[in-house]
Amino acid sequence: MRRRILLAMTLVAALALVLSYLGVIAFFYQQNRTIFHDTLRDKSELLALGLNGQDPHHRLAVLRDYQHVNPRTRTTLIGVGGRVLFDSEFDPSHMENHNNRPEVRRARADQHGASIRESVTLNQDMSYYAKALSDGTVIRVAKTEDTVYATLLAGLPVLIGIALVVFGLALLVAKQQAQVLIAPLHTIDLNHPLQSDHPTYPELLPLLERLEEKNHDKELAVKTRREFSANVSHELKTPLTSISGYAEIIRNGLVLPEDIPGFANRIQQEATRLLTLISDIMDLSRLDEGFLPDDATDVDIFEICKDVVSRLQPRAMELFVALSLSGTHASARGVALLLNEMVFNLVENAVKYNHEGGYVKVWVGLVDGCTQLKVADDGIGIPVADQERIFERFYRVDKSHSKETGGTGLGLSIVKHTAMLHQAEITVESEVGSGTRIEVTFPAASSRGGAPGTTRSFTPDSPEAFGSAQSPEFSYADSLDSPAAQSSPITTEPEDSFDDDDDEW
Repeated sequence: MRRRILLAMTLVAALALVLSYLGVIAFFYQQNRTIFHDTLRDKSELLALGLNGQDPHHRLAVLRDYQHVNPRTRTTLIGVGGRVLFDSEFDPSHMENHNNRPEVRRARADQHGASIRESVTLNQDMSYYAKALSDGTVIRVAKTEDTVYATLLAGLPVLIGIALVVFGLALLVAKQQAQVLIAPLHTIDLNHPLQSDHPTYPELLPLLERLEEKNHDKELAVKTRREFSANVSHELKTPLTSISGYAEIIRNGLVLPEDIPGFANRIQQEATRLLTLISDIMDLSRLDEGFLPDDATDVDIFEICKDVVSRLQPRAMELFVALSLSGTHASARGVALLLNEMVFNLVENAVKYNHEGGYVKVWVGLVDGCTQLKVADDGIGIPVADQERIFERFYRVDKSHSKETGGTGLGLSIVKHTAMLHQAEITVESEVGSGTRIEVTFPAASSRGGAPGTTRSFTPDSPEAFGSAQSPEFSYADSLDSPAAQSSPITTEPEDSFDDDDDEW
């Protein structure tokens, strides 16, 4: 950066010098030409005064004396008929008639005349000034135009010297100024750019704010990664310790033969839990990449829910939980496999964290042009203090119950990351002992491709928990008393419509 600033300032200084130099040359050239022509006029006027009234012999003597004094000025005396009577540069007897010369014609007409032309006699550009005498003769003086350029060239070394000195000074000033401009940048604390003790440029404030934000994100990512590593180590160690302990007991013969199947079953359960945990970790790693794969398509969320409900129906019947599906076909742009996993985790949690005689209801439909998925249950519920953290990795509201159900603590984290990847918004409404409602709203087709979706948590009395589709008359008590809560149906065909005010939901 210093080099670029120095180069820019040096180029500006050089350009200013060149333009100034050209301006000076143009000015002096014009001035020299003016002085040059004025000098020729004065010389012709002076000679005219000295020659008027003199006899021809005396005139020639005066002109010869003038030639010795001004050897670089050509002097010519032209007679009335145009014959050259005297010339300081050439033999008059060999010169042609000069009445046709422009300056001579003007002098005979107006008493004086000037011209700049190529000399026919000397074959070089010259400036002429002619003055008519009282007897009809014309005195003419001339100098070559090279005299003007010679004057400029004579001053050129001085101008070049001045230019070099000025350029050197400009270079030093540019170097010093570059240091001054860059100095505030060296004082910026890259770890805390907005907390610098030294003033910086206001133009850098947006950059420093972004840098501060990136540092915060980096610290948060490091903290999250550290916590995740610690949690992974603990979660992996627990089933492995159990498997190792059961295997060691069997190997040492401390188990009766009839008890071995029970121990083998426990080993198999812990191994299954371990495999599930590893699978969830791998899913999260893929979701952390943060972009949809190339195989993203329009996915029918209702069909996804129908598949998930079919797979979880046996488990729900084992736990005596009524599992139902209603709504209508609605699509979202995404990856079917990821969306299936997201829906599965939501519905599975609703089934697992429930009680005998409870219900889980799944609904899919369109609200304000957006595809919505709703999962409601009358299970154990989530305390308000925990609702902000349920989507964290390995976070469990009821650790003892999670251990009994075999949860890994990663299911809702996968749900959150999948929703963000699909730019969907998740809202949560829950009450301890009454149940939980989770709503996933996918973006409308016209708004896809915007910023990633957000994850928010709401208390049961929050009016914005389910947006405009939320009915103010809805309550968990009404849901518990609904006919759907008393059985375990699965709706395989979509209903025509859905209304939160309908107690059948």
